Amino acid sequence: MNFDSYKWDDPNLFGAYLNPRVISHIGFDKANRPIVLIRLCNYFPSKTPEELLRKHAFSFLNWLIKTQFKPGVEQYMIIADLTGSSKDNISFSQAMTGVKGLMSYYPQYSYKMIVINGGFMVKMLYNAIKPILKERHKKKLVFCNSDDNEAYNLLKAEMEDDFIPVHLGGKFVDYK
Repeated sequence: MNFDSYKWDDPNLFGAYLNPRVISHIGFDKANRPIVLIRLCNYFPSKTPEELLRKHAFSFLNWLIKTQFKPGVEQYMIIADLTGSSKDNISFSQAMTGVKGLMSYYPQYSYKMIVINGGFMVKMLYNAIKPILKERHKKKLVFCNSDDNEAYNLLKAEMEDDFIPVHLGGKFVDYK
């Protein structure tokens, strides 16, 4: 996969395939870093060709970097909410493409990725790639569950309730 061949500023990349119910910019954390919410349960590969998903997702991150960083801010935070997701929402190859893209092309921009309700498959994927991750990347990944307020407490330390999704204990009415 050659990410460098994408035309990152192509306006046609936004729209039909990058559903804000799947990935969206929901606000800013306490340090004014943009917050990206990924809700995997709203993505269905049969409706979006994998190649287009790659282009749109990485185009979104490029747009975020170019337009949403405030002066002096050079990183974003990702909330990867996997609540309600299953194998129907993403394939192993798509997950690996996403991890590779984030770690190869965006690590300097990523402050932290909080993965909520990842379950067994996410832990298995993480354990498979953990040996090849640099220590600084490992420190950016945080895994938690929502059923014991662990997710809310982690998010609350980073952002105001207005940007924490309602189903995680905050006030943000996210797409479901």
